[in-house]
Order: sequence, then structure tokens, then C-alpha cells
Amino acid sequence: AFSSDPLADPSESSSVGGSGAALAHRVSTLVEVLVVDAEQRPVPEGGIGELHLRGPMVTPGYLDDEENAKAFVQLEGHMYFRTRDLVRVVGGGLISMGRSDFMTKEKGQWVDMASVERRLQDAAGVLEAAMVPHPEVASEFHAFLAFQSSNACATAMADLKLQLPARVGLHVLPRLPRREATGKVDTGALQGRLQRTAEVSWPIEQVASLGPPPLRLRKRLTEKFETNVRWTAAIVALVVGGWDLKGFLQRGHPSLSSPLGMLTMAYAYLTVLHFGGRGHRAPSYFLAEVFPFGSFGPLVLLHLLRSFSKKARQALSLLALAGAALALHRGRMLAWPLVFWLGCGNQAESEGSRWLQPAMWQRRLASLPDTF
Repeated sequence: AFSSDPLADPSESSSVGGSGAALAHRVSTLVEVLVVDAEQRPVPEGGIGELHLRGPMVTPGYLDDEENAKAFVQLEGHMYFRTRDLVRVVGGGLISMGRSDFMTKEKGQWVDMASVERRLQDAAGVLEAAMVPHPEVASEFHAFLAFQSSNACATAMADLKLQLPARVGLHVLPRLPRREATGKVDTGALQGRLQRTAEVSWPIEQVASLGPPPLRLRKRLTEKFETNVRWTAAIVALVVGGWDLKGFLQRGHPSLSSPLGMLTMAYAYLTVLHFGGRGHRAPSYFLAEVFPFGSFGPLVLLHLLRSFSKKARQALSLLALAGAALALHRGRMLAWPLVFWLGCGNQAESEGSRWLQPAMWQRRLASLPDTF
């Protein structure tokens, strides 16, 4: 359970780990979380620390080894990704306390500079506002403001200074610099003002001169593409072959109507996606976390049983018709099957790869009594 309320009472959450237990558990079968303090010690319940993640759904690393050294840390014998998010450990889960790289201490208390920035933006007379950490001193922050008029500036300055932590610098500009491509405030340009040197933003105009991607990147992209193709091909073979599996076994070749399985699979998956709901009690959670090969497993099974079971045929037809109606309602009747088959390999690999490991089947069989 996650909350963004920093004032939530830990005592109001139901305990899952016991009082004082360090948080090191799975939020799903794919991600394990660990909350540690500045000395990289596990934080007990009620404490605040930085959120760390590991698991097959977490990135294995960046192309830049220096970035990897900053983003990953070895804890308790495992490699964890540093999210830079501060969280408070409670019995029912975690409460978001803000970004660790956008926090500073004021009189012993953590202050979320993003909240300070929002208060400045909402202040009367302020046109735009931005909080920026100093490029050389991460704990030192500076507020940049642009006012609607000079009169508004003179009126509001005294009140705004009271809203800022004591060590935050205040700078007034006619307008804040923005990136042409995104329209977002150019924090690099603002930090350049602090350094008194011109700092170049991310070189959008220089992309053409960057040359070919690094070998490591090309290798990873190629491996990812090949994996997606293999999973997509496997699903195509199963749903097309399973469309008339009984006839295929008798004739030795698929029927002319077998490609319809690709349409029923796409529309049935849309139904599951739309009506599956959210949360650990939702049908989509049950399919993705409990059923073998995730939400693709039961749909493929219905295709394989279709020619043998009337009930399987009716269930598959109902799911496919509901998905087709949804696609038609949204004007995606023809586009959705194409979108599905272009992207299903990645999702199928995400949900199903762990089921190729014998240890996963052992754990699932051992947990069946608790699941049901």
C-alpha cells in the first residue's frame, strides 16, 4: 500500500510485518522493496528512509557505468536500484515523503522543496516559480520567481520570504527560461546562472552529430526485439493452431478460418484489460499474478479448448465480442488488433517469463492453499 499523505498515522494501518520489523518484502511477485537509512541500514516501522527496488521488472542498469555506480547499491547480498524516493514505513505499506534529492533539512525537520515550489506558484502575483538545487551543493536550493508585474513583486516579496526555508536563495527574473521542445522550465539554464557560466541544455539540435548508438545499446535492443518476436510467434502459433485444434489433429493442417484466432485473442485481451480492474483483489491481478503465464494463459487455453468444449467456445466468443464492442465504441475496431500484436510480445514476456522456471511452479503449487 502506498500513500502520498505525509501526515498519515502509521497506527491506522493494519500491521503486516509486526512492530519494528524492517521493510524488505515484495509489492508483487516481480518487485521487492527495501527501505534503508543514510547508513544503508533497514528502517524499522515508523521510520523514514530511501526506497530501493530489485527484481525482474527493475532495469538491469544504464549504458553509462558512472550512472550505474550512482543508481545501484549492494544491500544484503543483492543489487538494489536507488529510487531517490523518501518513504515512511507503516504497518500497511509505505507513505511517500517526497524525493530524497529534492529535500533539505530545516531545524532538524525534512522539508519537501517540491511542496515549497507549489506554494510559491500559487502565491498571489506570482507568474511562475521554480526550485533548483545548486549544481555543486545538492543540499542548497534556490527559488526563481517571475511576477505578473513590478507592483505585484513589491507587494509579495515580503510574504514569500517567510514561506522559504532560511537557507534558500531567492532570485527574480522577468520570465523563467523554458526548453523549446517541451515547454518545461530549463533548470540547467537556471543552474548556469548560479555558476555564473553558460550551461548547455540537452543537445536536441546536436542529435544528428551523435553518431551510431553504442554497441551495448544495439545489443540490448536486438536482444529485446528478438525476445518479443519469439513470444509473439508462440502466441500466434497457439491461438491459430488452437482455433480448430480438433480438425487440425484430424486433417494434419489448419483450417482456413484459423487466422480468426488472432482477432479473437486481440479483442478478448482488450476485455480483460478493460474490465480487469485494479488492486490485489481485481480479476486482472489474479490472472497476472496467480494464473500460469499471466493474463495470456487463460486466453490461450480457451483457444486450445475451443474445438473440444462448447463452454470454452462460448466464453471465448463472449470475451471477443465484448472487446470488439469496446474497440468499436472508441473508434479502434481495426487499429486495436494491429496495436495488440505489435506489443503483446513485450507484455507476454513480462508476465510469462518467470513461469519458464521450475522454481516458480514449485512456489505457486506450495502457495495454492493460501491463494484460494
